[in-house]
Amino acid sequence: ITPVDAQKVFGEPFPPLTATFTGLVNGDTESDLATPAIISTPAGQFSDVGTYDITVTGASDPNYNITPGPNAILTITEASPAITWNSPGQLAFNTPLNTTDHLTATAAVPGTFIYTPPHGIILPLGDNQILSVVFTPDDTLNYDAVNAMVMLDVVKADPVISWPPP
Repeated sequence: ITPVDAQKVFGEPFPPLTATFTGLVNGDTESDLATPAIISTPAGQFSDVGTYDITVTGASDPNYNITPGPNAILTITEASPAITWNSPGQLAFNTPLNTTDHLTATAAVPGTFIYTPPHGIILPLGDNQILSVVFTPDDTLNYDAVNAMVMLDVVKADPVISWPPP
C-alpha cells in the first residue's frame, strides 16, 4: 500500500488522502481488507506552509502480507488573502485622496497596505483613474502578497463663491 502525494493551500480543508493498493487478487479491492488502511499526516488545516509525510498504517488481512510503501508528501502552499475594496465613485477635483473615502481596502488577515497614488495626493481631472494597492500580510510564511485596483473619476468641483455682504 503506497500513499499518494497531495497538495493543499494553507487554511483550506484537506483533500482526500489516498493510496494505491497493488497485489490484490481475485477481484479484491481495498474495501475487502479485514482491517482498512489508515492514511494520515501530522499536518492540520492550519499547519504552516511546507511539506509533511503521508503514511499508511493499520491495514491487515489474513489472506495478504501487507507492507506499506514509501511515505508520500503533503505540500502546503501559501494562501492568497482576499482584498475587499469598493470603488470610491467620484472625487471632486482638488480633493486629496484619503483613507476614509478612497483608500479603504481591507483584508481578512492583518498586514500592510501600500497605495498608489498615496494618501494626500490630488489627482488631475479625468475618468477611470486607477488606484492600486499592494497588501503584504504580517504572516508572510503562510500568505502571499496580493494586489488590487479600483477606478476613480475625478470631476470638476462645484465652485464656491463668497463675497462680502452689502
